[in-house]
Amino acid sequence: MEIRIRLTQYDYDEKKTTVLADGKGFLLNDTLTYQELNNPSVRHEIAFEKDQIILERHADIKSKTILPLDGRGKSRIISPYGIMELETEIEEYYQNDEVWMVQYSIFEDGREVTHQRLVWQLKGVKDE
Repeated sequence: MEIRIRLTQYDYDEKKTTVLADGKGFLLNDTLTYQELNNPSVRHEIAFEKDQIILERHADIKSKTILPLDGRGKSRIISPYGIMELETEIEEYYQNDEVWMVQYSIFEDGREVTHQRLVWQLKGVKDE
């Protein structure tokens, strides 16, 4: 189903808030697909599964971040320069008809390199 989506990123490291997506999205079961606001050729897929959340970015630089709901996961980034794998850990998450949220950290060699909260505001889910 086609819906309206607005994605806001709260970057705790840089103490910055950024709108990353604002427009049309598609929701099928527990998977959301949308394009970046400033780069519409980049597609994202977010899946809230039973035991994990998966964040995927499809572009020249691809990434797949797996956030198990219990324990640490992996983020894999594939670029023309090679493949980088980092460790992930989810802190908090929730999902309902109007808002999806995930807060997590990414680690490189045991050191936190990213700490952020992503909030997807959804409109049109209940209309169907």
